[in-house]
Amino acid sequence: MALASILLAVLSFGCMAVGVVTSLVPHVGTVFSFAAPALALLGVTLGGVQLSRNKRTGERTDVARAGVILSVIAFIPGMLTALTCGVCNAVLSSGNVQMHRSTQWSVGPAGQLVVVGPDAGVFAPPPVPAPPAGPPGTGSAPGSTGKGVAPGGADGKGIPGAPPGALPPPPLPAGPSQPATGH
Repeated sequence: MALASILLAVLSFGCMAVGVVTSLVPHVGTVFSFAAPALALLGVTLGGVQLSRNKRTGERTDVARAGVILSVIAFIPGMLTALTCGVCNAVLSSGNVQMHRSTQWSVGPAGQLVVVGPDAGVFAPPPVPAPPAGPPGTGSAPGSTGKGVAPGGADGKGIPGAPPGALPPPPLPAGPSQPATGH
């Protein structure tokens, strides 16, 4: 197990190097970047187990100790690689990413736009198109059909679920009643 610990430390360094080089390749860089600290932790575990066995039996602990030390040394940069290259690759390969000339990044799932740059953290949803205006002169408000529905097509049906357009004024109450004259 001591040799396995050293081998895992070397594999961790290898995965770290491949993860950095392939960080621009979607998903591949993520796998290698996150494999580096995992292999290093496994190397520390196997080296530690072998170290305790060798101490218990009275055998030499040099190889097991070297495996643990190399795995710990491999873990630190492996974790940094996973937290930088691995997370960056995972984020950029899973969403809609666009680079604008003003060096603002737009990151988000389809249909949403998150602007990161000078106004970091500002959520800017995509613009909603304005409803089409009705024929002129059909209501009191621009685009109104005058039928108590939202402006819409020429058939006067409007947009379902939208607030109504301009409504006609309410009827006036009846005038004061005149007392009956009984002459």
